[in-house]
Amino acid sequence: MNVDSTKIRDQYSVYLEKVATDFEDLFLGKREGHLAEYMYEGVEDSFKEVTKENEHYYVIRSDIDNISKNSKDLYGVLGDDINFIELGPGSESSVKEKTLPLLKEFKSISSYHAVDYHIKFSLSASNLVKLFIPNVQNVFSYKSDFTKDFPVQKINGRVCVLLWGSTFSNFLDSEINQILQNINKHLKVGDFFIASMDCSSDLDLIKKAYSAKKISRTIIINIFKFFKNKFNLHCFDDSKFEFEYKWNKEKNEVNLCLKAKEAQRFSFYGRIIDIPKGKKYSLVRSRKFSQGWVDLMLRNNGFKCAKTFSNKENVAVNIYVAQKV
Repeated sequence: MNVDSTKIRDQYSVYLEKVATDFEDLFLGKREGHLAEYMYEGVEDSFKEVTKENEHYYVIRSDIDNISKNSKDLYGVLGDDINFIELGPGSESSVKEKTLPLLKEFKSISSYHAVDYHIKFSLSASNLVKLFIPNVQNVFSYKSDFTKDFPVQKINGRVCVLLWGSTFSNFLDSEINQILQNINKHLKVGDFFIASMDCSSDLDLIKKAYSAKKISRTIIINIFKFFKNKFNLHCFDDSKFEFEYKWNKEKNEVNLCLKAKEAQRFSFYGRIIDIPKGKKYSLVRSRKFSQGWVDLMLRNNGFKCAKTFSNKENVAVNIYVAQKV
C-alpha cells in the first residue's frame, strides 16, 4: 500500500492549526463554549463508565433507549435500499449502541458512509458496520469536519443522514444553520435527515446530570489536559482549575466552566497568555431545545419535520425525522 506521507502531514497540520485556534480564541475571549469535541480525547472508555455510574446523566441513556425502542418504526418510515450518511459516529460503543440497532432492522442497505473529523472514529464505524450488518452493499469512511462542507462518494438512490447524541446542543444557531445547509446539499427532495435532540426542561435533572463531580473531573478538566499535552505546554498547569456548573436561563443552556484557582502565565505560539486568579472559562455549552425551535430551524434550511419519536419513559431526548422539501 502506498502512503502519501506529505498528505498525512498536511492534514495533521490543518488539524493542529484548528486546535490551536480554538484554544487561543478561548483564552483571548473571542469565543466560549466551543470545545466539546475535545472532551473525549483519550478518555472515551472512561467516559462511558463515568456516565453509567451517574444515574442522573440522562442524555446518552435516553438517546440509546429511544433508538432501540423506535428502530422498527424508523425502518417503517425509511424503507429498504437506502444510503446512510452518519455524521460524527464517535466511539465504538456509540456505534454499537445507537447506529447498529437501527441498521439491523433493514433487509437491504445500499451504502453506509461514516464522516468524522477523527479518522479513527469513521474507520471504526465503517468496520463495525461491515462486521455486523451483512445486508449493506458498500461501506465508506471519511475524515472531514461536517460543520463545513463534507465530501462523500457519488450516491445513487435515496439518502438518509444520521446525527445522534444531540450534537446540535454544542453549537450556536449560526453554526447549526451551516450544518443543515451542508446536509441539504447531499439530499434530494424527499430524502431524510434524522437527528436526536435534547429537549429536557427538568432543571433539577439537568443540574444533577451535568454537575456530577466524576463527569466534571474526567471530562471537562480533560479538555485542558488535552491542550497541555497536545502542545507540550510545561508551563501550563491544568490542575490549577476547578469545575463550575452554570445554567443560563436566557439561552436555555448549560455552561460547563473551569475557574482558575491560582494565577498563571504561559507562552503559546509566541503569545503570552495571562490567567488571573478567579478567571472563569466556559468550555462547553449544552443547549436544550423546544419543538418550536426545531421546526423553525428545519423550515429555514429546506426541511420539514415528518415525524417525532419520544421515549415515553424519558422524553428528554427526542428523535426528529426531517425530509427535504
